[in-house]
Parts: sequence; structure tokens; C-alpha cells
Amino acid sequence: MLRYLDDPADLDRFLDLREERDRIDAELDALAPTILRALEMEDDERASARGYTLEARVRRTYGYSDAVTEAERYVRDCKAAERAAGTATIDTATGYVRVTR
Repeated sequence: MLRYLDDPADLDRFLDLREERDRIDAELDALAPTILRALEMEDDERASARGYTLEARVRRTYGYSDAVTEAERYVRDCKAAERAAGTATIDTATGYVRVTR
């Protein structure tokens, strides 16, 4: 339990909502391919329902040349070195709750 929580029910509600979100996300993931296939059959790959506009979209990932991959690795290494040396500055820091089982 959290000793400094004003209302212990808040923790239970938080965890209940996380579990509900996980169930909903799983259901959405299961339905998405069916909805996508139906949208792709529409003339303009879009539809309207209950005030929403649904569109079939494609997210692409790319593979790059060895030169670009090496340049990215170099930049990553430079950034890590600056963090380790204290040269890099923090622009923002955002707190969050990590939940694991």
C-alpha cells in the first residue's frame, strides 16, 4: 500500500482502470484488422459513424543503408557520451507510474 495516499481507494481504482484499459486495448487490437479490411473496400478508404471519421492508413518503416545506420549509431554513442560526461542538459523530465506484474 501507499503510505502517503489520502484515499486508499484511489490505488484500487487506478489498478482497476489499468486492467480495464488492457482488456479494451486487447479487444480493439482484435477488431482493428476487420475494420481496416472493410475500410479498404470503401471507394475512398474512409467512412463516418457516430460522429467519427475512420480512414484506412498505412504506417511504413524503412531500412537504411549501412552508411546511415552507422551515422545513427555514431550519433547515439555521442549522445550517450554527453549524458555520461554531464554535457547534455535535461530539457524536460516527466514523472510516470510504472506498473508491472
